[in-house]
Amino acid sequence: MPPTHAAEYRARVAVSELVCEGEVSEETEVLKKLIGMLTSAAIPPNIRWLDADGVGAMLGYSGQHVRERLASKPGFPKPSRPFGGQPRWKASEIDEWMEQQRINRAA
Repeated sequence: MPPTHAAEYRARVAVSELVCEGEVSEETEVLKKLIGMLTSAAIPPNIRWLDADGVGAMLGYSGQHVRERLASKPGFPKPSRPFGGQPRWKASEIDEWMEQQRINRAA
C-alpha cells in the first residue's frame, strides 16, 4: 500500500528538519530514516502499534532516544503492552503529539 500524502509530507518535513539541524550528516542516514517513515505509514495509524524504534522512525530519532528521553517527557503518549513484552505506542497518539508539538512551536 503506498504512503498517504500526509505521510509523504511528514517524511519530507522530518528529513529537511534533520538536515537543517545537522542531526544527520550522511545521505545514507537520511535515506534510512525516510524509508522507515514511509514504510511505517503503510498501515493506518489508528490500528498501528509501534515499538520505540518505530516511534523513532516516525520522529527522526533513535529508539534509544525515544525510550530514554521522550517516553518520560510530560505530555508524551504513554505506552501500552498490548502483546506483552516491549512497550508499544499507538501511531495515532504519536501523530496527535507531533501535531501538538507543531502548534506549540508556532505559538
